[in-house]
Amino acid sequence: MQTIQELATDLGCTPQALYKAKKRAESATGQTIQGIESDSDKRKILYSEEQLEVIKRFSNVSETKAELPKIEVIEGNHCQGSELAAIPQNYSLEQFRSSSTRLELSLDSSEYLASLNNALDTIEGYMAVAEQKQAQELQKIQGANRVAKKRLKQFQDRATEHKLKTEIQAQLQNSAIADFQDIADQVSDLGLGK
Repeated sequence: MQTIQELATDLGCTPQALYKAKKRAESATGQTIQGIESDSDKRKILYSEEQLEVIKRFSNVSETKAELPKIEVIEGNHCQGSELAAIPQNYSLEQFRSSSTRLELSLDSSEYLASLNNALDTIEGYMAVAEQKQAQELQKIQGANRVAKKRLKQFQDRATEHKLKTEIQAQLQNSAIADFQDIADQVSDLGLGK
């Protein structure tokens, strides 16, 4: 004998998933799956192994316990770079100093500008890709945020409704018990010797 909560823990799913499977099983078989109260704790409802097997058959949960994914957080900027055309970092002015000859650069300035523009265009291209990726991630997060806020609001509204219902039910129950006690007192007064 086992509770649905215990079975859910064994299977690695939520009790709600198994309660839904129980409803599907009852609907499909036309029979009510009725548990019995635990002797040790009246709040616990125990089900037989046969009943639990029927519930498992109508659930979407496998018998192997699901393992939670391992989460690894890596800090830093995880972008692949591209090699850019090298721009010289060291220069010598000696090649430009001569009083008798005209100096000539070993690299054509238009080629250098083309190389520089190519390097900067490449960097700007990667910037645009990074911005687009970040914008997509932001949209995803904002969408998830909206859904989470809406769901939380639904839950809060339901919790408020539950609080009000249980308060009203408690008041009605207390009133009914008081009326019942009053009736019992009146019946007691009818007894002999009064």
